[in-house]
Amino acid sequence: MNKSPKFSSEVRERAVRMVQEHMVVRLLDEKDTSVTLATLARASAALGTSLRFELGTAVAA
Repeated sequence: MNKSPKFSSEVRERAVRMVQEHMVVRLLDEKDTSVTLATLARASAALGTSLRFELGTAVAA
C-alpha cells in the first residue's frame, strides 16, 4: 500500500511556522508561568539557537 502525504510540504512548513510563533508568544507572556524547560528547549531549537540555563545567587543592593 503506497501512502501519499496527507498535506503538501508547503502546508506542513506553514503549520510548523505557526506553532513556532505560538511558542515564542507564549514564552514572552509575563502572565504564563507554566513554561517548562522542555518548552524552552523546543522554542530554542525552533529559533535555531542554543538554550543556556544558569542558576546563581541574588546580590543584595
